Amino acid sequence: MDGLGAIVLCGGRSSRMGADKATLRLPDGRTMLQAVLGSIGRVVSSGRMVCVAAEGQELGALPRDVAVAHDREPQRGPLEGFAAGLAALPAGVDRTLLLACDTPLLTARFCRLLVKHLSAEHDAVVPVIEGCEHPLTAAYRTGVREQVEAMLAADRLRARDLLAELRVRAITADEARAVDPSLGSLRSCNTPEELSALLETAAKS
Repeated sequence: MDGLGAIVLCGGRSSRMGADKATLRLPDGRTMLQAVLGSIGRVVSSGRMVCVAAEGQELGALPRDVAVAHDREPQRGPLEGFAAGLAALPAGVDRTLLLACDTPLLTARFCRLLVKHLSAEHDAVVPVIEGCEHPLTAAYRTGVREQVEAMLAADRLRARDLLAELRVRAITADEARAVDPSLGSLRSCNTPEELSALLETAAKS
């Protein structure tokens, strides 16, 4: 898709998982990050994907056309990673997916759904399921960088707070389930137990 990029956040703490989530191996041999990139690569053109890591974090083997950026300041949360990713996107990208590395069931169809609804009237497209917003599985116009930087400068670090500053098009549960019945694209995992449950769900679907 012309003008579309993708940012994958990889620098979050993985203390409860006991291992770096980005490089954690799935049963098929891929890392969680590789699984996410595989789905994104079916939607985003070559050379327009950026992985954002913490300083010194190793991400393992990545496709050659995937750029790696780093948080400018440590432990500042996903908005810090979003800002670093926006700065690293190549010229010509005016829309971007924002995703996390710990959503291995993300599908290309779900990515396309987000992008499809990012019209000129909206700054962001965000799933809202049972009242819960999912700002880290969403699509944004790259022009939101101004608001992101302003929030960081004010030490407002919650990703959900960003949405209050933007024109948001919500994706409903029905719209999401139409392309991903199990809503696996929205399921992240922070512990080995959550990952096992996630993979069990995938095996049954």
